[in-house]
Amino acid sequence: MLTSCAPAATIKSTSTVALIPTATRTLFPTKTNSAESQTGWPKYSLATELPDSPAQLHMYTQAFPAGLPEGERLTTLLSQLHITGTVSTHTGEAGDQTTLVEGESGSVWFWSDDPLSLSLQNGSKMPGNATSEGILPPEARAQTAEAFLNARGLLDFEYRMEPPHLSRERDRAIRVVPLIEGYPLHDYDALNGRLLVLFDSSGEVAAVYWRPLKLVASELVDIVPASVTWEQLAKGNTPKSDATGHCWQASVFNPDEINGGASPINDRACVSYGSGPTDPYEEATINEVDLVYFAHDLSLGMSPFAFPADSPARLVYPMWQFSGTTDDGRELEVLWPALPEP
Repeated sequence: MLTSCAPAATIKSTSTVALIPTATRTLFPTKTNSAESQTGWPKYSLATELPDSPAQLHMYTQAFPAGLPEGERLTTLLSQLHITGTVSTHTGEAGDQTTLVEGESGSVWFWSDDPLSLSLQNGSKMPGNATSEGILPPEARAQTAEAFLNARGLLDFEYRMEPPHLSRERDRAIRVVPLIEGYPLHDYDALNGRLLVLFDSSGEVAAVYWRPLKLVASELVDIVPASVTWEQLAKGNTPKSDATGHCWQASVFNPDEINGGASPINDRACVSYGSGPTDPYEEATINEVDLVYFAHDLSLGMSPFAFPADSPARLVYPMWQFSGTTDDGRELEVLWPALPEP
């Protein structure tokens, strides 16, 4: 991870979506580079000011993770995490090795040591259902999570905290968002967030899912201003290049639908996954625009079949994120390229 002194937690809503591999129907046309808005393309309205952006930012590469902690290193980590118990090693279907430690104080699964990738169960506490009586305000969840994570030495990087939006977990969880050069690392999977803290019905930490990225800075790249990307989005001028970072993704969330969220498999999709078919929308209002870093979730990790260290899939690059609501009241997030066409 990029490391520095962690600032105090702040709450700022952004949009994310829980994704499950499944077929979805395309919500948008795939023609590109039209002078006017495409036929059938949603009408977007801007209800916020467009932010300034830097002229350039670094690209990053996800470093290949190190092996599992062993010996004294494992003993040190268990003391740091306040876990004692029986140690066992397991091999997954993909050939990846994991270490499980189970005890009365809780349990922890390790996937790698550097970055320290793990999931932690806090004693016998179980994530609770978010009822109106049991919902903690986001600020209270952030403070509780920060104290829990700091006591275990996990917050050794710049971050902010926010509820996981576009997710049913939003009222019983808090997400830790790493900041890269001051910009948030986008997380497209709210249900299986990279750095997610779940609470029980009494407001105590029940589980922690901790999958940080170890990033190595590479070359500087030019950033397309938000005003240019907004015009492209409004007109439906979807990316026409296969170059790195030239994907786009529109995700919606409706808690009343069986699957909740949906991310269509559109032309040059950033993530070709979705949580089920969903209805298209005719209009949407954008009320937040952010420059973010985008990374694919390399869940294969230490598997023998994981992406090679020099794979383009390990690149982490800037993108613009447009968040708002559709005309029928669903939450919306659109990812759009921040890198210029080659």
